[in-house]
Amino acid sequence: RGGGAAVEIGVSLGATLVGRVVPAAIVERLDPACRPGNRLDREQGELAPGLVLRGPGGRRLAPPGKGAFPMASDGTFRVEGVPPGEWEVNLFWWAETARGSCRGLEAGPPLARLSLLDGERRELELDARSFLPGSVRGQILLDGIPVPGATWTLFVEAGGERNLLQVTGPPTDAQGEFHAAQVPPGSCWLRVEAVLGGRQETLYAEERLTIHPGQETLGNMALRRA
Repeated sequence: RGGGAAVEIGVSLGATLVGRVVPAAIVERLDPACRPGNRLDREQGELAPGLVLRGPGGRRLAPPGKGAFPMASDGTFRVEGVPPGEWEVNLFWWAETARGSCRGLEAGPPLARLSLLDGERRELELDARSFLPGSVRGQILLDGIPVPGATWTLFVEAGGERNLLQVTGPPTDAQGEFHAAQVPPGSCWLRVEAVLGGRQETLYAEERLTIHPGQETLGNMALRRA
């Protein structure tokens, strides 16, 4: 009532991050195999790769109801309202699991570590080359002879979990060859099953592979009878 002291209220605007994730091909290369209405009932925009911020104590910052802050097809992004403090910028993407569903991943090292001030505008170029999927090409042999019609699956270790993700495709061709695309970088197991002699004999084999970002890995395998 008259003559009272003025009350001052501070409003935090947060920091703004703008920039680009390079190479831009990362957006397309991390496009998930699982689709809306297929294995996960989400809009395609929510399935695209994006960015997640992690603060002290594992605090996670992302848009409400979405997996991550979106990136445009050219890798550009804009994140507003980030509270001041220490943050890690992580790449987030969706991948198909061994159970046939989609799961969001933040595996791998942070793209950046930031100390942000309130009201600050920070421009960034984030190098995501280490996240580029690779591929596997190989031939399945038995006693030196190509094995057509063999089935194969790559079980990928991701997010600290073994066999979390799987990559598979058509059986081996007449030359016993197969090709796997969009394989996350890191360690995986190649498992092969071949049915011979009109289902009279079934052979299995496994081999550990290392997938390098953006590169093709040779996955030749020789089956052996017990």
